[in-house]
Amino acid sequence: MTLSITETDLVEVIEIATWVGGIVSIIVVALVFYLLVRPPRRAKVREVEADPSEVEEMIRLIERMEARLEVLERTVEPEPDHRRPALKVVEQVSEIEKGEVK
Repeated sequence: MTLSITETDLVEVIEIATWVGGIVSIIVVALVFYLLVRPPRRAKVREVEADPSEVEEMIRLIERMEARLEVLERTVEPEPDHRRPALKVVEQVSEIEKGEVK
């Protein structure tokens, strides 16, 4: 019984080995990345005790932030027309000049 291997058979074996090696290396790299980024199985739950002084400080901080927000909202909101009588006068004068009298 004679076994003969030609050059084309050898090239085919090398090509198949390259494909298999590439796929295996991709799977290994994917497994390494998965192990690096996966969340831990046992979540470490740390119970936080509420310190009364910290709670009071947080409440004061929240109240201060709400007060600042109110000031900011008042600053940003447009002024009503009764605070800008000069603007109404200018509008009326421009209407008169154009000939559009109400």
